[in-house]
Amino acid sequence: MHIYLNPNCIKEFEKKGNFSQTLDHLKQLLLQVPGIEHVFPCGQGFPPVSHSFFGPLIDQSCVPGISGHLIIVPKPFWYQQGPPAHHMTHYSYDRFVPLIFWGRAFHKGLLDEPVSMLDVAGTVLYGLGLLPPAQFQGKILFKAFKKHKH
Repeated sequence: MHIYLNPNCIKEFEKKGNFSQTLDHLKQLLLQVPGIEHVFPCGQGFPPVSHSFFGPLIDQSCVPGISGHLIIVPKPFWYQQGPPAHHMTHYSYDRFVPLIFWGRAFHKGLLDEPVSMLDVAGTVLYGLGLLPPAQFQGKILFKAFKKHKH
């Protein structure tokens, strides 16, 4: 979950030179709320959080100008009203979902490797006979295709 701060408030805090202190104070307050496991600052000027289990996942979620100023990670199996698994946390029960490729081009069977959401688009494009864009960051799942030799 992302927390967005009012731009006018941010300008006031930046004028006083204590925006990062304000974020740290908000982080400490949020950590006292039941159900919150971690709070990470997000945006320019903050180092990556790759030192933790969530690090690479949080770092990929921080997009300047789009992401919130703080990212909240709930405690495991903690959720607000609504469906318990909404694929919004970084825990395995929210991250692992079935992926099915169907059609003549694909092998029958299971892939036993982790697949990123970035990999799906490239694999579908390849299956359609198209190349992924030049800035494509995923990998094509060649093992899913019949023509690929294992």
